[in-house]
Amino acid sequence: MVKNADIWSLYRVTEYPLDLSNPVYSEYPFLKLGVAGSVRHYAEKLTPVVQEIIAAHPGYTGWVLTAPPCHRLPAAANLLCWDIYKRLQHLAPARNISVVDLKRPPGDTVLENAKDFSNYNDYSKYTWQERAALKSKHDFLVREENFRNRGIVFINDINVTGSGLAYISETFATVYPDPLHWVYIIDCDESVGRAWPQLENEINSFAIPTLRDFGAVLAREDIRHTAKCISKLFTYSVDELEQLLAMLGQDQRSRLWNAVLEEGLYHGEFFKEKLDLLRAHCIA
Repeated sequence: MVKNADIWSLYRVTEYPLDLSNPVYSEYPFLKLGVAGSVRHYAEKLTPVVQEIIAAHPGYTGWVLTAPPCHRLPAAANLLCWDIYKRLQHLAPARNISVVDLKRPPGDTVLENAKDFSNYNDYSKYTWQERAALKSKHDFLVREENFRNRGIVFINDINVTGSGLAYISETFATVYPDPLHWVYIIDCDESVGRAWPQLENEINSFAIPTLRDFGAVLAREDIRHTAKCISKLFTYSVDELEQLLAMLGQDQRSRLWNAVLEEGLYHGEFFKEKLDLLRAHCIA
């Protein structure tokens, strides 16, 4: 466990290239797609960290766990946040601990063309400046009554350039006077993350390099499709999607289609052919 100011993490990246054989990375690509076993793997390791933070600040009347704002489908960090909360409830059911899901306004994100999709799906490849510019175009609501007089633990999977942390901090500062306590799986030294921001994409994808690897993940019974999982789906060509769907049973296809519908981001002619293919193959 590493502590840097108000940031706690399982591992801190201090040099590049990465050593992806380090066990801290092993489940990370699967966590990002929503594999429940991978969520549990990291939640088990981070729960004692959150307990330590809470124990060190007895002045609050209660605590709130939260994670980055999402559209409709959860991100990996949202699943991680909820799993940690459930573990804390089991360990200390009398404590005043809750979860607040931060949401983007309806219509805040709609994907209709290649540029929209790249900004959304390729964020993990972008520079610090590009990430900061994209964050500034979005918004989410912080309700003061959810956080007043309570400590906040903000749970996320990775901090690379610091742009997301700054964006969240600035938004909370409008209604919440105290510093947030940040808990990550991986925290990057700022100089490393800003010099090589693409390292996030390397961590996301190193264990799932092929179409068949992705198909194997989608075929798992313990997957809860994340927003990242569905955006990865749409990176494949129509021919590749046909191959992918052939690897799945009808129940798995139906679950995948339901996740696409729930996310509700993919609109317009740019996605029409892929949506038509998914509709034809996934609806029994």
